[in-house]
Amino acid sequence: MGWLRDVLARQEFGSGKGDAALFANLWIKLKDWANYNHHEFTNRYFSSQKELFHELGNAGFDVDEDVAQIKRFNMELQPTRFIEQNINRLGYACSDTRISDEELAKIFEENQRYDVFWDFVEDCLLDEDGNISEFGKSENIQARHAEPFNLRAFLEGMDQYATTSRLRAIDSSGKRKIPSFLMPVVVFSLSKSKPSKKSNKKQSSSKKRE
Repeated sequence: MGWLRDVLARQEFGSGKGDAALFANLWIKLKDWANYNHHEFTNRYFSSQKELFHELGNAGFDVDEDVAQIKRFNMELQPTRFIEQNINRLGYACSDTRISDEELAKIFEENQRYDVFWDFVEDCLLDEDGNISEFGKSENIQARHAEPFNLRAFLEGMDQYATTSRLRAIDSSGKRKIPSFLMPVVVFSLSKSKPSKKSNKKQSSSKKRE
């Protein structure tokens, strides 16, 4: 994975909206790659409101912002929370008596893709002194120091549904504190545009000719 680290290390970001959009899409690509989400990796990306309105307008939706019921908010994204591949493996492995406690505990060490993902986020959002970088401070990122995902509480919650208490033996302490960032989210509601009277007349006349 050294080549990927080299490519990611060459990425540079400014303070514009385009830079924030590029970072967010690299973030989600790495997140899905790290968790072996093949379908999402191939098909998912964060588009802009302008792009969505353009495509939906071409599909016949009314994209008038005055009637779209637009709501805006920021979603905080913290990379160490997104470890679904490990969680899924634990869910299956903890009930398999052929897997030892030692092997169970190593599940969190085996997926090295998480380190590539987390290192990229850390390199972008922190400076050499461990403070929030200039890019991280930008208006469209608003990075902040975040506590690591509370894996211990999560595992204890999972253990309520397990047949044994094997999950409690996993040392989930010392998780990395990777910065989070705020991603702008836009929610809107659109309706199909009503055909004009002129287009209705054309449809009516074409039916008569038939």
